[in-house]
Amino acid sequence: MKKRKWLAFLMALCMAVTVLAGCSSSTTTEESSTTEETTETEKTTDETTQETTEETAEGTEDEEASQYPNVKKDPALAMHVGFINGPTGMGAAMLMDENENGFLFGNYDFQIYSDPTEVTGKIINGELDVAAVPVNLAATLYNKTEGGVQIAAINTLGTTYLVENGQNISSMEDLEGKTVYLSGQGSVPDYVFTYLLAKSGITDCTVEYATSHVELATKIAAGEVDLAVMPEPYVSIAMSQNDALRVAIDLAEVWDTFSYEEPNVDNTLPMGCIVVRTAYLEEHEKEFKKFLDEYDNFIDVVKEDYAAAAEKAAEFGIVEDAAVAEKAYPNCHITYIKGEPMVRLVDHFLNVMYETNAKSIGGALPEDDFYYIR
Repeated sequence: MKKRKWLAFLMALCMAVTVLAGCSSSTTTEESSTTEETTETEKTTDETTQETTEETAEGTEDEEASQYPNVKKDPALAMHVGFINGPTGMGAAMLMDENENGFLFGNYDFQIYSDPTEVTGKIINGELDVAAVPVNLAATLYNKTEGGVQIAAINTLGTTYLVENGQNISSMEDLEGKTVYLSGQGSVPDYVFTYLLAKSGITDCTVEYATSHVELATKIAAGEVDLAVMPEPYVSIAMSQNDALRVAIDLAEVWDTFSYEEPNVDNTLPMGCIVVRTAYLEEHEKEFKKFLDEYDNFIDVVKEDYAAAAEKAAEFGIVEDAAVAEKAYPNCHITYIKGEPMVRLVDHFLNVMYETNAKSIGGALPEDDFYYIR
């Protein structure tokens, strides 16, 4: 009896050990299986993450390429931009320098011209896509192309001054009975001065014309004439050659007395602007917006360091002499005015020019589609 009980006990013990061993083996197998599954999951996750990262990187590159399609600087895709030497081009000095160094987002071909009529022809025939031109010329281009040119921003305000070789003139009224020399018959300074004489009630002021700004600057510097209406930088050129010369009247200040109040501007006399061909704008608006952003940004860079800007302006042929340009910059009122303020300033100016001489703006006031507003 005792022997049977003992054998039963031993059999029960063996069974218990077997069960425990099986459980241990099962647990180990399950843990091993779980570990393998976890490893596989982690591996799959890593591969998925890597693929996602690569896809995201590729997507970002595609998006960037889409945002800046000219990032590779293919000359065939370049925006052709023309600047006229003098104030309308001086705001572009640092932008052009940055382009030379390859740091701009856009793809640009910048050219400098001395004759506004050359720019006119190249805009009309499509050789230029964008240009900085006098505001009245922008309206003339609009009329000649039947709406094929739009204005996007004002880049220069009043730049014209009456320079005296003496101390007798301090107001428009003092010009009664005087002879004033002016360069560029039929130019904006001519129209503006004629308008201001009439508004000031001056009826006896003789205007004589020189053939060019350079000729007039030379004459007044040499003492051959006493009163001259000239734009910058020719004012600074003449004054650098004759210490007796002084600015007697800032025509923009006189203009303001007959204009309207526009906040946050140096004066209300728009002289230069940025224009774009409508056909180019329709196909490349994204690129044009980028150009405007970069141009605007580098206007601020110019204002931060006139000396550096003057050096670059001379280097690129926008002006002849860096020292003169440095003196002229503050009086050129380089700016960037867009949107509704641009519309108000330009509309007022063009209405005055139209009343003074309709031919000065191409014979008609532009329609609303003349203005490009982002």
